[in-house]
Order: sequence, then structure tokens, then C-alpha cells
Amino acid sequence: MSVGRNPQDIGTAANRDDGAASLEAVYARGAQRWSKAAEVATLLAIDPRGLGGVHVVGGSAHAQKTWLDGLMGQMPGLVPLVMAPAYASTSALVGSVAIDRSLSAGELIPEPGLMTRADGGVLVARMADMLPAERAAILGTAMDQGRVQIEQAGLSCEVSAAFTLVMLEGGEEETRVAPVLTDRAAFQVVLDGIPTRCIGSLETRADQVQDARALLPRITVPPETIEAIARACSALGIKSARAPLFTLRAARAFAAQDGRVTVCNEDIEAAASLVLAHRARALPSPEDDEAEANSPEDPLPEAPNDPADDQESETVDRPLEDTLIEAVSSAALARVLDGFATNGTLQQARQAKAGRAGMEARKQDNGRPDRPVPRERKRDGRIDLLATLQCAAPFQKLRSRQRPSATHLHLRPSDLRVKTYRHRRETSVIFVVDASGSSALNRIGEAKGAIEHLLSDCYSRRDQVSLIAVRGREPECLLPPTRALTRVRRALAALPSGGTTPLAGALLMAGDLARREARAGRSPFLVILSDGRGNVALDGSTDAAAAETDLQSAARQAASCHARTLFFDTSRRPSERAKTVAAALNAQYRHLPFASAGLISGAVQANLKAAP
Repeated sequence: MSVGRNPQDIGTAANRDDGAASLEAVYARGAQRWSKAAEVATLLAIDPRGLGGVHVVGGSAHAQKTWLDGLMGQMPGLVPLVMAPAYASTSALVGSVAIDRSLSAGELIPEPGLMTRADGGVLVARMADMLPAERAAILGTAMDQGRVQIEQAGLSCEVSAAFTLVMLEGGEEETRVAPVLTDRAAFQVVLDGIPTRCIGSLETRADQVQDARALLPRITVPPETIEAIARACSALGIKSARAPLFTLRAARAFAAQDGRVTVCNEDIEAAASLVLAHRARALPSPEDDEAEANSPEDPLPEAPNDPADDQESETVDRPLEDTLIEAVSSAALARVLDGFATNGTLQQARQAKAGRAGMEARKQDNGRPDRPVPRERKRDGRIDLLATLQCAAPFQKLRSRQRPSATHLHLRPSDLRVKTYRHRRETSVIFVVDASGSSALNRIGEAKGAIEHLLSDCYSRRDQVSLIAVRGREPECLLPPTRALTRVRRALAALPSGGTTPLAGALLMAGDLARREARAGRSPFLVILSDGRGNVALDGSTDAAAAETDLQSAARQAASCHARTLFFDTSRRPSERAKTVAAALNAQYRHLPFASAGLISGAVQANLKAAP
């Protein structure tokens, strides 16, 4: 007697089989990705300076360390490996003055920085996505020139710094490595999502790498191959001039690895898939190719099929650029399908904007260290011992001759340096909008659009906005400082218009709000949209002379808050009254009779970026 199976058990078994198949697929993709990472390590070991470096995206600490150990294991000889943390200062990267040796010798002696210590080896930039723009530019310049210039405390010298850069990125979407560095690295390796069982030690092939390095100068590339690479890069939307050069370098490394002195098409295809896939900006559409192939243009009469002709057509070679585009397209689409759409693929993952986090301000006790200043310029603050010793070092021999009996360190009050700090302050943009008169509706629409433009990325810049309406007998603060876009739209929708113009009271209100924002640690920025014609005095009367006197007085009081100010003259022609009010406010004057929201927002953002 046979016993039937429960349908529920059958479904459970099917789900278990599907889960096992999915897990095996994950392991297969992880193994393939790790194999590509190992291939990149070998190519980088063969031509480290020619290929620039590698951008490592994501991955666990175990995966990054295993890959880095494999790279260093393939480097012939003993090459330095230097770790550069994201918080390393400019002096730590470039170099500074060796205090102890300078004091002993009585002259300035350079202290090598991290880039100099990595000369001839590998420099690993940890958390490279957190590097400030200025330090990323310093690294990029050193990669181009192979040397750095130390300029500090009267010391000026040039030292060698020819290194290969490995950028380790955490893989977070909010931050990306600076393009000035990724453009100078040939490869991008994605270690994110690789299972632990797929991560194994890379094969140590230092002897083979040494032979490949010796063969590298003898490898030749046909001119038509170089032209095909350039055409493929153009078709893929790659604008960087380094991309085709890196592709040639990688192809020559492939040939040297196999012991050949001529680059073949397989080398070019493999190199293009590794170098160009993450840089491609435009990939050909399969539908367009089919439409072009099936176009009825210039139809030819049908002829009887000849087997010899079929064999001959199959042996005809395709253009190399078409083969390269197909290889790059396959590699780029595979990255997208794997869920790793990085910043160079077809889908162009969102690149984090380098938003401005408010103007920089100096403080005494916290923030980012800034350049030390002489103590006679700043009586309070902590003494910067290192900077003080650097200033005193060049004069030790002279001072010891003046006081030969003294054996201690000779310091003078002019040597003392005081620490200063910088910290980022939020920016508070205060809009003062003239909602009176016949053109009020247009100005309100412009202000609404400008505020929404600014708020669209206020989270990246950490800005706040507020709105003061100029209408009726008294101005009204419709919107206190906020980042909430919903509150902004609600307040603007309910904004009435028409009536008289209490511009003097609005300027006083804006000045008081700017002072409160400054006391709260934010940088106030006034944006005024008006024609400068205030007709309401501070006591509420409509006397023209009193209104004009109060307006000038209020403008001077608002200027005393020392907030940066933009004055948009909304009259049809440039108004002398508006220019007078702008001058009293110490504001930048702009005549925009038909200002659009984009122009206002662009002018505000330009001033925010140009702030010291």
C-alpha cells in the first residue's frame, strides 16, 4: 500500500530547493567577483606606477585585509606599505619639520610625510570617501608628479613620492571618493557582498611578476588597436583621457603575464572590461542595434545561398571597437544586475553633492585645527608647542653664540604660536519679501520658488530658511528658521499680498532675527526682495518723510549685525532709493526686475559658496 505525500511537504521541499539554488548562485557570483579582484591585484603588481592604483568599494575588514595582503605578496622585493587615515593632516601627508633634529643641528631638517614614506611602494588611504577635497587634490598632484614639495616654517624642499594608491571605501551611498583620485586609478574592485567562504588567500607569484615586469618595456601595441580603444571610449561616453591609457597599460600587463611581446585582441577586451566598465556613461541599446541591422536601406536582391559564402561571412572579423563596446557593456550590466551600480555605470548611482555645511568660523577650544598664529596677535588660547619649536629652530645657533654659557633651549616671545581651530557653522537664510503693490504676486512666486530650490538640498548643506513678509501696517515673520519643506509650502500658500510697505520694520525684524541666529551658532544671510520704497514709519504712520528717515535708520541698524546681505531691486528700472537702502545695509545690489526663482536661488548659492 503506497502512502501519498502531503502537498504542504512538497511545497516546503520545493522552497528548500529554491533556497539552496539561490545560495549557490550567491556563492558563484561571490567567487567570480573575488577572482576579478585577484586578477586586478596581479595586474597592479606588474605595473603599479603605470596603472596608478585601485578603488576598493565596500567589503568586510577581512576581505580588504586579505586582498591587500595578496597584493603585497605579489610585489617583488620589499616595498613599503603605508597606511594613511582619513583624518591625517596636510603636514602628515606632505611632510613637515623634524623638530628634534632641527633643534640639534640649528637648521631646518625635513620630516618625511606619509607620501614620502610610501615612495616606491603602496599608500593605502583608509576611508578615502571621507578625505577633504584639498587633501585629495594633494594626493592627486603627487600621483601625477611623483614628488611633493614641503613648504613649512621657512623650509622649502622637494622629495620623491612615487607611490601606488589603494583607496578603501566603506560603500555608503552618502559619500563617494573624490573624482580627482578615482580618475587616476585604473581599476575599481567591488568587495561588497562576497561571502566569507569565497574569500581565500591570493596566489603568491612574485617571481612571475618580476619576469613580467622585465618583459613589459618590450611589448608593442599595433596603432590600429590604439585607435579602436579611443573610438570605443568615445562611444561609451568616457571623457577622461586617462581611461584609454589605462586600458593600454592593463592590456600590456596581460600580455606580459602570459610571456608575449605583442598585445592581442583578447588582452584588449579583458583590459577594457576591467578599466572601462565602471567609467562607461552611455551604453548602446540592443533595440537600436537590431533596428540598424534590420533597416531596409539599400535593399539587395536575394541570391541563392552558397555554403562557401556562409562560412566566409562567419570568419569575417568584427571591428575591434565593437567587440570592446560589447565587452564593456556586458561587464557594466553585470555590475548593475548584481546590485552594485557605482558612480560610473549606466544607471549612474546618485553622487553625493559636496554641499556646503555653512561658513567656516574660528573658535578657541574645538573644531578642526587651523594654522597657528603669533601670540602677540592672539593673547588668549593654548600654546602650539610644535609650531613654536619650528619657529625657534633656525635661530638656535645664533642665540647660543649670544649666550654661550646657556645650554638650554633659546626661546623668545616672538616664537610663541597659539592654536586656532575652525568649525563648520550652519547657514540661516532670511528672506525679506515685499508683498505689497501690484507686482506682489510675481515676487511672492519668485520667493516661493527660490526657497523651495534652497530647501531641496538643505539637508546636505545644513541650511535653514525663514520668511518675513513686508505688507500692511507691520511686517510679519511667517516662517521662523526651519528646514521643513512642508511648513514652507504651507506658509507661502497662506501668504497674503497687497497694501502698504512697512520696510523699515521688516529690516529691524530681520536684523534681530539675524542676531539671534548668530548667537545660536549659525551664520545669518539676508536676502531682500524689494523696490526700496517704504511708506510706513516705525510708529505705524504713513508720513513719507518719517518713513524715509526710519528706513535709513533701520537699514543701518540691520547692517550692524554684520550679516552678509543680498538686495534684489524688483523695480522695472534701477532705483536710486533701492541703491541707497542697499548701501546702508552694506549689501550686494542686484537689479532683477523679472527675477526667476532659479536666478535668485543661484545667486544665493553662489554667495554661500564664495563666503570665506
